[in-house]
Amino acid sequence: MGLFRRRPADPAAGIAGFWSWWATDGAARCAGAIAAGQAESLADVLGPAVEGVHRNLSWELGPGVDSEHVLVVTAAGDPGLRSVARRWLLAAPAPDAVWEYADSRPVEQALDWGLSVEGRTVDAADVVAVWTRTGRAPELDVALHHPALAALPEGTRGELTFLLLDHALGETAVETWVGAIDALVDPPAPQDDVQVGDLAALRTAVQELAADVGADSWALLEATTADGQPVLAVARQPLRATTAPHLDRHVRVELPYTDLTDAGLPGPASLEPLREVEDDLGARLGSAGRLVAHETSGGVRTLHVYVDATTDAADRVEQLAAGWPQGRPRTTVETDPGWRAVRHLRG
Repeated sequence: MGLFRRRPADPAAGIAGFWSWWATDGAARCAGAIAAGQAESLADVLGPAVEGVHRNLSWELGPGVDSEHVLVVTAAGDPGLRSVARRWLLAAPAPDAVWEYADSRPVEQALDWGLSVEGRTVDAADVVAVWTRTGRAPELDVALHHPALAALPEGTRGELTFLLLDHALGETAVETWVGAIDALVDPPAPQDDVQVGDLAALRTAVQELAADVGADSWALLEATTADGQPVLAVARQPLRATTAPHLDRHVRVELPYTDLTDAGLPGPASLEPLREVEDDLGARLGSAGRLVAHETSGGVRTLHVYVDATTDAADRVEQLAAGWPQGRPRTTVETDPGWRAVRHLRG
C-alpha cells in the first residue's frame, strides 16, 4: 500500500488565481485590447497570468467558434503539462458571447492561411499531404511537402510540419490520430496503399478514422510469450493520453487467478470475478480514473489504470485490489502523463 506516497504539486492554487484575475479584470481587459487593435500588448498581460499556472504553458488568442474570441492555453506537445492545461480548462467559466476556452490549438477551418518561417511563407492551400495507415493502431502516418521546405534547415522543417498539422487538424487530433510525421523536401512519388491530397483531404481522412473508431471502442490483441504461452490483451482505442490528459498517474495491478485453462487463461470461476473487479473500478473512480487496458497470461491478469494524480484515486485502486481473493495482488504506481506504460498495446 502506498501509505506515504507523495502527490505532485497541485496546480489548483495557480489555476484558481488565474480565473479569479480573469473574472475581475482579465477578460474585459483582453477583449478591450483586441477591439482597440492592440492585441500585441497582451503579451505583457496574459503572459505573466499564464505563467502563474505553470511557466512552461503556451497561450494564444484567436476567433472563437461560438464566441467572439478563444483563449487557448496549451501544453504545446509536452506530455508532462497536458494534465495542467486540462485542469485549467476544467476550471474555466462557461463560454459566453465574448470568450470561449480551449487547452489545445483548434482547427483553422478555412485553409486560406499561411505560416511564415525565416522569410518564407508556406500557404496551407499549396501543401501536399501523404498519409497511410500501418499496423493495427488507429492512426495515420503523415508526411507534408511544400517547395519552401527544401530551403529550410532540417529542424525548422520539422517544426513547421508540426505547426501546419496543428492548424489544419487541431492539436488534439494530431496527437490522437497521427503516428509518424515527416517533412518531404521532394514531391511525393505515387505508391501503393499511400494516399496523396491536400490538407483538406487529410483532415477528412482523420475525421473518418475517428468516426470509424467511435467514442468507446476496444481492441483485442493476441501475442505469445518467449516460452510460447498465449497473451490476450484488451485496450481502449485510441490508447492515447490526449483522451484524458488529467489522468497522469499509471496504476498497474497484477491479479493472480486460480481457475486456469490449459493455455493459462482464466476459466469460469476466475473470469467472472475479474470482470467484477473491472466494473467496480469504474464505479469507484468516476472521473478521477479509468481502466484503459488489461493483459492476461500464465495465471495473471494485469490491469492498466490511469488516475488523476491530484486525487486519492490511486489509493482507491489499491484498496480494491487488496480484497482480491484468488491470490496476493501486486500494485505499482508511477507518474506517466504520456501513457508510456501502455505504448506496447497500441497495436
